[in-house]
Amino acid sequence: MLKGNFQIGVGTWDSFAKMHMKGAPMQIIGIVSTGTLAGMFARKDGPNSLDELKGKTVAAMQVSGTFKMAKTWAKVFGKVDFDKDVRIQNAPNPPATISIVAADRADAAIVWEHALSVGLHKIPGSKVFLNVNEFYRSHTGRDQPYFCIAINRKALGDVPPDTVARAVKVYDDCFKWIMGNPEKFQALGPTVKIKPEVLKTAMDSGRMQYKMRPMSVEKNREDILFAADIMHKAGALPSKVPETYFAT
Repeated sequence: MLKGNFQIGVGTWDSFAKMHMKGAPMQIIGIVSTGTLAGMFARKDGPNSLDELKGKTVAAMQVSGTFKMAKTWAKVFGKVDFDKDVRIQNAPNPPATISIVAADRADAAIVWEHALSVGLHKIPGSKVFLNVNEFYRSHTGRDQPYFCIAINRKALGDVPPDTVARAVKVYDDCFKWIMGNPEKFQALGPTVKIKPEVLKTAMDSGRMQYKMRPMSVEKNREDILFAADIMHKAGALPSKVPETYFAT
């Protein structure tokens, strides 16, 4: 998407924000999930809290926005510094974080759904001992913005003025269908090599939730600016997020 091969894509808001700050024509049109989707996972005999991660090895995709946000909240709110208190085992993709824990090469993993539920099915007695959104909310009183829909403004080219609004409507309809028809959605899992029972676990837990929150709504923009300010002050973002980042 950064190279202009795609006009629209999904990712964590902070990753797109960094691209925008570096001059890339990236803007977001809406948040589609909160941090409920992400969590810290361990075997039955593994850690049960953020504080218990000290001295442990944690599998994570270090390049992911998920890791960078979790790392920031852990340091700012939990006084756990991943650079000093935790050993990080880098993983190339979400399933690999679970495999590393299953192989006893890490004590815990930081990852998101559907990988969390894959782990729960794969490793008997395993657990999600911290939900990233619940942790963030307990310290801020807010839901943590997470995955978003972004556009490459340059790659998009000349489009009608209502293009963003129409894109928001398409995604809004899509996520309303998913959340309103969980069994039908879960039945589609095998088309992308995901077992329906894994999706059922993810949705029944309340972690896998989707809702379109457009950037045309001030509160939605403000939620990102609030989280971005924390990350900037912690050194996780190079600057504050400018208003030009939002496509309304």
